[in-house]
Amino acid sequence: MWRGSARPAGWIFTALVAVTHVLWCATSASAQGSPGQNAVCTSASGCSSTIGTAAFIDASVLFQNDICTTLYFILNGTNGQYSPGAVIDARGITGAAALTCPANTTPWLKGGVYLNKSSTILLPAGTIVIPSTWNLPSSTHLIGVGSNITSAGFTPGTTLLAQSGFSGSAMMSFCTAACTGIGVENLTLNGQSQAIDGIDNANAQDLTYVDHVGGLAHSLRLKLVSITKTAAPLVAVFDEWAPRTPTGGGPPLSFP
Repeated sequence: MWRGSARPAGWIFTALVAVTHVLWCATSASAQGSPGQNAVCTSASGCSSTIGTAAFIDASVLFQNDICTTLYFILNGTNGQYSPGAVIDARGITGAAALTCPANTTPWLKGGVYLNKSSTILLPAGTIVIPSTWNLPSSTHLIGVGSNITSAGFTPGTTLLAQSGFSGSAMMSFCTAACTGIGVENLTLNGQSQAIDGIDNANAQDLTYVDHVGGLAHSLRLKLVSITKTAAPLVAVFDEWAPRTPTGGGPPLSFP
């Protein structure tokens, strides 16, 4: 039994938990800024206050039906989350339906409107089904979690799978005019034996690279990477791919 103003220890603990929860929620809400943004300190001397930053965006918080539509939504800056060169983390988007892009839609193209906006996009593990060519804008880095092939007994990485009836001559291309600074890393391209290239580069020049990008055996009937003479010689390419027998003309890697 308790008397006067005394309170049981359990009651005090419950009250403290409730107050802490309220304060945490308030701090979390004010720190986030716009949905999907990370929180950063507003002072170099301490973190008594924080704000949301558009430099790093969690795409899963802003999910819009599928991964391509979501990335387009963010790059389009509809709700003010995007800033030029932002890191967009899409690794939290999972599931077959979420990783299947609709027709005529890429992270940079929707409804015929192309977004020429730079960013670094972190792709999730799993198979992303694409119906048409991904044309990457200048200063864009596309990074998967690995070019491992699950069927070969490796830890699942990131695979881009060309949908049956694929629209385009390559799974990826770089820019629509001369540009610089495009990077593609740590993913596998699976063309499902369609007569398409993996990556065609006719425009990207200095500071452009392809690193640890795999082509699943026999899945690309033409070239894994094709670089035309209009691309600068400083383009560096470091590729790994599963062995295959070319059936559509040319070696897996083609230089001028």
